[in-house]
Parts: sequence; C-alpha cells; structure tokens
Amino acid sequence: IASLGVASAVLGLAFQDTLKDVIAGITIILENYFIVGDYIKYNDFMGEVISFSFKSTKIRNFNNEIMTISNRNISEIINLSQEKAAIIINIPIAYEEDPDRVEEVISSILVKIAKDKDVLDDTCTYLGVNELDSSSVNYMIRFLSDHDKQWTTKRNALKIIKQELDKAGIKIPYNQIEVHNGKDI
Repeated sequence: IASLGVASAVLGLAFQDTLKDVIAGITIILENYFIVGDYIKYNDFMGEVISFSFKSTKIRNFNNEIMTISNRNISEIINLSQEKAAIIINIPIAYEEDPDRVEEVISSILVKIAKDKDVLDDTCTYLGVNELDSSSVNYMIRFLSDHDKQWTTKRNALKIIKQELDKAGIKIPYNQIEVHNGKDI
C-alpha cells in the first residue's frame, strides 16, 4: 500500500503539467477564447491559430513564424477575430491647402476606398481634423476590414489616397533637409 501511495504521488507529479494543459484546453473550448482560424495576440506575438489541442495551441504570425504555447500558459489572450479590424489613417495635408477643398477630396477618396472588396460596407467615415502637426494638418479617416485582410486593405487605401491627392493637386508635406557646405548663403 505504501509503494502504491508513492507511485501515485510520483505519477501525480509527473502528469501535473499535462493535467493543467488539458484543464486549460477544456476551459478555452467552453469559454470560446478562440478557434482554429482566429487571429489572436498572445503577449507581443500576433497571428492565426493554426492548430489547437487539449495540450497546446500553435499560432502562425505574418512572417510564417510558428509559436507553440502550452495551454496552461494562456491566461490572457486577445482574440482579434471576434470583432472587425478598425483601420485608422491620418492623412497629412499642407497648411496652405483649403480645408473645405481637402474635405471634398477626402469624400471622393472614401467612396473609392469603400469599393474595395475587403472593406466592410458603410464603414468608411471621415472623422475630421485630428491634429495640427508641425508641418501638416492631419485629417483622419476610418474603415473596417477583416483582420486577415487589414494590411492589404490599408495599403490599397494609402495608394488611393496618394493618387487622389496628386490628381487634385493637394500637397502632402514631407521633411526636407537643407545642406550647407560651409559657405554663406
């Protein structure tokens, strides 16, 4: 009986972490923390859940790096897939530009961005002047997309913004450096 007690204690200690993983895995399922295919953020690692078992979870980030996490270590996680990704873009415009004209061009930009297949319907909005920066007036827009499409959608929107501002002749300020070669100007 004593050796059975010792063997039980040794087995209990040996399977302690595995038992914690299984219990945590069951909790993840019951509480609907995430499912395979969801985009999640665990500490500073963000990616797609590619596999899930009672013992561990595998996440692949956008660089194709895979992190394997023991379920017992998942205490806090952010599920990015339960809500849509909000893409917020500040559009820097030169102070010399007429704000009313800029807002008209931004309205036409929003119409073009809304036509992107990955932008959710009726989510393109102009939020107004966000900041009076040192060299620009920053106008803010916002729209929603699925998390797995947010980076592509943002890049497409930035291209549209640049093209439309160029077409309208609206200046986007940028830093300039003036170099002097020790001579008086």
